[in-house]
Amino acid sequence: MRTKFVEVIDDFLDKSYFDFIVNTVMCEDDFPWYYSDDSTYPDPETYSINGDVRPTQGFSHVLVRNDKTTCRAGDLLYPVALKIKSYLGAKEVIRLRADLTLQNPNGAVHGPHVDYPGEFHYSSILYLNETDGNTIIFNERDTGTQVNGSNISNFTVKETIQPKPNRLVVFDGRYIHSGCSPIEYKCRKLLNSNYR
Repeated sequence: MRTKFVEVIDDFLDKSYFDFIVNTVMCEDDFPWYYSDDSTYPDPETYSINGDVRPTQGFSHVLVRNDKTTCRAGDLLYPVALKIKSYLGAKEVIRLRADLTLQNPNGAVHGPHVDYPGEFHYSSILYLNETDGNTIIFNERDTGTQVNGSNISNFTVKETIQPKPNRLVVFDGRYIHSGCSPIEYKCRKLLNSNYR
């Protein structure tokens, strides 16, 4: 079991498969996106970093849950999760989720979080489009409960990763992390997945 790591891999998927994902499976006319007021948290509580609250609405779609696909797009994208699972030496795909964050011309850092509080897991992000909106991984780690607005003002940055098409980030999912809304581009698309 690997712990306390962050790794960035460029050109993770074969170009032909990556192009198929972007241009066919997740083409803008056909892919079903589901709206969320907050791209990080499911509850209505407002979170901020150092008191700065900005809109972080977006869209998502859960494609795989507990090693089972949830839809036709999940069937086509499950091999991505299996390749990452194999790379990590993990035993199970917990979830594969498509994520689309909308442009915010003023910028917005989304709520710091861990995907599965209180349990060991790996997390990954595969960027799909040319965009801005960095991923921030903090030095602080999971304490067993979800991060809340009262304990994030003193977080320190471990690593900041710039999006790039076909760039994969894998890390110990117990690191608290966050994404940012794009400023220059109209959206930020990625596949987020978790493993144990």
